[in-house]
Amino acid sequence: MYSKNGSGLKQADTFSERD
Repeated sequence: MYSKNGSGLKQADTFSERD
């Protein structure tokens, strides 16, 4: 949703990578 596997995020990548 945000950065795929948290390429640019930190806390969001924790769940965004799954979505």
